[in-house]
Amino acid sequence: LFDSFMRHLPALAFMKDEHGRYLYFNAACQTFFDQSPMERLGKTDHELWPADIADELVRNDERVMTEGVALDTVEMVSGDSGVRYYRISKFPILRNAKPPLLAGIAFDITDKIQAENACSQLEAQLVQSQKMEAIGTLAGGNAHDFNNILSGIMGYVELAQMTLEPGDAVHD
Repeated sequence: LFDSFMRHLPALAFMKDEHGRYLYFNAACQTFFDQSPMERLGKTDHELWPADIADELVRNDERVMTEGVALDTVEMVSGDSGVRYYRISKFPILRNAKPPLLAGIAFDITDKIQAENACSQLEAQLVQSQKMEAIGTLAGGNAHDFNNILSGIMGYVELAQMTLEPGDAVHD
C-alpha cells in the first residue's frame, strides 16, 4: 500500500538520515529530476544543489531536527525545468532509540507564485493608470476653467476693438 501510495502521489516525497543524506525518493521526484533515485540516494543537499539553495534546505532541516517539530515553508529549487517553488512540509520520524529521520512532502506552487506575481504587476499598472487618469481629469478641468476665463477676456477685447478706430494706439 505504501509503495502504491508513493508511486501515485503527485507531490515530491523524500526521507533523509540524521546526516542529511537522502534515503528515499518517490516517483514524482524521479520525474522532476529526470534521474533514477539511485543517482541521488546517499547524497546530501550540498552534493545536489547550488550552495545558496543547499544552505537554505539544510537550515530548514536542522530546525526540524533540533526542535523535533514539523516545519511548513516555501523552498526554491532548480532542476532541468528551471527554478521551481515548493510548499514543503518537513517533519521528524522518530525511531526507537535511534536518531530520527527527516521526511518531507513538497507540492509545486510555481504556477501559483507566478500568477500572484503577474497579478501584483497588473495591480501596480492599474494603480499607475488610475493616477494618470486622475491627473488627466484634473488637467482637463483646469484647462476648461482657464478656457472659460480666457473666453470672457477675449469677448471683452473684441467688444473694445469694435468701438475703436483701426489706427488707434489701443486698437493695435
